[in-house]
Amino acid sequence: MKRLATFFLVAILLLLSSCSTGPERSPGGSAPSVSVSQGAAGSTESMERTPPSQQDTKEREEQQNMDDKRTIRIVMDSGEILVELDDHPGAQALYDLLPLELSFEDYNSTEKIAYLDDELATYGSPDNCDPEVGDLCYYIPWGNLCFFYQDFRHSESLVPLGTVISGGELLEQLDSQPMVTVESAD
Repeated sequence: MKRLATFFLVAILLLLSSCSTGPERSPGGSAPSVSVSQGAAGSTESMERTPPSQQDTKEREEQQNMDDKRTIRIVMDSGEILVELDDHPGAQALYDLLPLELSFEDYNSTEKIAYLDDELATYGSPDNCDPEVGDLCYYIPWGNLCFFYQDFRHSESLVPLGTVISGGELLEQLDSQPMVTVESAD
């Protein structure tokens, strides 16, 4: 009986000494990051370990998402309009069509519209929006792009594609020349 008690005591001491040697090292040699949350009384309620490789991957993905912002340029005689595209399949489909030569016309003293030769693939994209000044959208039933230079009401079958980030003052002039060039600004 005395031997059994001694065995358990030695096992507990070995276990405690191995726990106090510091954080485990990953195969790459760096310590994993530790996230600690404090409870109401200030005690540690949970500890979440993120292996370095997962943490690095997450940081790279976040940086890539910031770098993946697609910007297009609408080139006119009087200047250019820069549009940051949204992150969904419809906006990507427009980006994939570039470069384009388009002819814009005024519609309803609210927007400038241009028809695309082919239907834009919008599956998986928002199919309604409440457009504001500077919004670029795609109207599914007619197959046209539309730049809003006036606010408009909520509309179904109107896919938001992006927002003007520069040159918004030129929107009303989009129909002043026969053709404009739409190209990648990246």
